[in-house]
Amino acid sequence: MSPQALDAAARRLGLTPIGSQDLALSGGRLVHFRIANGQVADAVRMLEAEKIGIAQPNYVFHLQQDTHVAAPAPKGDPAQYVIDKLHLHGAHGIALGANVTVAVIDSLVDTAHPDLTGSIAGQFDAVATADKPDEHGTGMTGAIAAHRRLLGIAPRARILAIHAFSPDAQHPQQATTQNIVAGIDWAIAKGARIINMSFAGPYDPVLQLALKKARDKGVVLIAAAGNMGPQSPPLYPAADENVIAVTAVDENDKLMPQANQGPHVALAAPGVNVLEAAPRGTYNFTTGTSVAAAHVSGVAALILERDPAIDLTKLEEVLFSTARDLGTPGRDPMFGYGLVDPYRALNALEAKAVAGQGLSVTTASANTNTKPVTVTTTPAKLPPGAAALVSGAPAAPIGPATPALRTGTVPAAGNVTVSGIVPSAPPAPVALAPSATEADESPATIEKKRQACGQDAAARGIQASEAPDYVAVCVSEAHLACLKQAMAQRVRGPERRDFLNRCLLGL
Repeated sequence: MSPQALDAAARRLGLTPIGSQDLALSGGRLVHFRIANGQVADAVRMLEAEKIGIAQPNYVFHLQQDTHVAAPAPKGDPAQYVIDKLHLHGAHGIALGANVTVAVIDSLVDTAHPDLTGSIAGQFDAVATADKPDEHGTGMTGAIAAHRRLLGIAPRARILAIHAFSPDAQHPQQATTQNIVAGIDWAIAKGARIINMSFAGPYDPVLQLALKKARDKGVVLIAAAGNMGPQSPPLYPAADENVIAVTAVDENDKLMPQANQGPHVALAAPGVNVLEAAPRGTYNFTTGTSVAAAHVSGVAALILERDPAIDLTKLEEVLFSTARDLGTPGRDPMFGYGLVDPYRALNALEAKAVAGQGLSVTTASANTNTKPVTVTTTPAKLPPGAAALVSGAPAAPIGPATPALRTGTVPAAGNVTVSGIVPSAPPAPVALAPSATEADESPATIEKKRQACGQDAAARGIQASEAPDYVAVCVSEAHLACLKQAMAQRVRGPERRDFLNRCLLGL
């Protein structure tokens, strides 16, 4: 659709365009409208009737932090329980996250904080608002890369600080679909290997498409499970099948009571009373799944430093298979696979590299269960101390002050917006071969579901060039929903195949 035709349609529908941007990641154009009169649902229906791309609300997401209390005046290095709990000194004898780029989509970061000196590789403003540095963005960045008074999980990681969350007179820090997708697009263009998303909100089709494209490019996606409690429905992006969902535990491995639960939860990490960097060179204590997600992003950076060519499936296998099991044996909806363990993960990676053996585990993705797979590794050059680690001797610790380290919901009334993607060029066809997650269903069942999704696409008036993407997402969502039902009902063994086949066909 030409810009002229789009403007004409907008005028006809009573919508005012207030911004647009080309998205390299999805190959389309994101157009932002304001509604003069009426409701967002009515505007979406009108846009769908005009067959203008994907119409949806400009959803609002919220940062996942519960409390912050000013830290007492320091006397030497503070007691960070995270350091001992995650065996960071041992892990840092193998890797520090050097040259790994981590994008942090959050509120404005205090890039001048002493603990972040030299860590910021780039900044992007998706808000265009003159905000002050915020506790949340500064704290999440410090949890990953702090390297002076505090010790982050990956103290030599390169941070891309994306300012996507901003407050207004009525609301705390929040971001919209448009802000977040713009941040993802910029992060990937700048070479991000990991994207940390310590926020949560509703299911969002445009965000889902961006996350799928990001994973297809090999980007590790990590998000906070959410702080809405065990009865909350799944929150996004954590519940997306392309994302590693992280929950929070305290110093004694007890689950944070406010943490969301569900079969999509993949890992747990420290997230209760965690000391973090704060604006103006200060420090706070924080609680929430936000900081837990940041810790896992740091662990992923350690793994990527040791094996930059590792694929996402193998990286997830290493993370999940070395996690320390908590709660019910095996994966469960409270702790996922258990407490992330960077020292064990790096040791497993190093040991297999030395032996040149395959790494056999039972998980292939963050939010789905698959059959066991075997991945082989090639011998790699070991860092100093790695041979001692493999043989069982401790690595030399690296302390926090080492000099070398210093080198939701629909928007509120009055701010209702609608986003639509208008393809700038026909996307390449998508191959619809069964994915790894479809291994339990029969090919005939998958094909019937594809046909049903294709009919649904036609009924919705989706353009032919976009139909393959729609069908792929439709089948994937149906599979994930059925798989969650199977897990919730503890359907295992031979019965699971029949259960999933019936579920996909709506029987």
